[in-house]
Amino acid sequence: MKVSLSYIQNNPLFGEKQRNFDQVWDLAQTIKTDVLVLPELFATGYAFTSRNEALEAGETTDGSTVEFLKTLSHLTGAIVVAGWVERDGDAVYNGAIMVDDHGVVAVYRKIHLFNRETLWFDAGNLPFSVHEVQGIKLGMMVCFDWYFPESMRTLALLGADVVAHPSNLVLPHCQTAMRTRCLENRVYAITANRMGSDHNQGEHFAFTGQSQITDVYGVPMAQSPMDETDVQTVVADLGLARNKMLNPHNDLLGSRQTQFYGL
Repeated sequence: MKVSLSYIQNNPLFGEKQRNFDQVWDLAQTIKTDVLVLPELFATGYAFTSRNEALEAGETTDGSTVEFLKTLSHLTGAIVVAGWVERDGDAVYNGAIMVDDHGVVAVYRKIHLFNRETLWFDAGNLPFSVHEVQGIKLGMMVCFDWYFPESMRTLALLGADVVAHPSNLVLPHCQTAMRTRCLENRVYAITANRMGSDHNQGEHFAFTGQSQITDVYGVPMAQSPMDETDVQTVVADLGLARNKMLNPHNDLLGSRQTQFYGL
């Protein structure tokens, strides 16, 4: 089964949600695809200075971000995965949400918070999960989750063909590491990073761009520049992700010797 995989690399301004919606909408006009991934915190920006600020930016699944993503899904024909701020009562999460034109398919709350995110957000309390939509088995993780190989391995064990990976990367290592993550799990990954920088009350973050789609052999199929907004689409063969046989005698997941891995 061949499908098209896409991402948008945007340049959000902190706190300018409607402006950020408009930028993504303009970039999406020519996209027709099966899966579309947007960066982490694509609509709010990243440079929070307090938990209260994150709470004020947070939304539930009946808010404006989900409505925008439903409209974006209708425009592109895609299952859309995007990073957002989710509020649940007094808790607030840096997460990802999977949406089609009918509504929310799934939410994920970032498990591995990076640096000062631990001051702004609650750690995710939902397990990794995989959802089959339009025949595609799709998992989600967010940015710093890549640093922990257990994240991708768990999604592979759950049957993911494709891992949607909304990101706001500030370090240069992820794009290279995703080659190994995809190779060792034989899955596709769509790392949608943002470009530019974020400023708020003395906080400053510079992002690395270079969004990337990586194939099951660890080869980048598409990569964006560091300093430009961009859209990329590739065609992926899901049969390659579903065949875990390395050779007639080794199954990538079945050959694991889990009895020796415990500590």
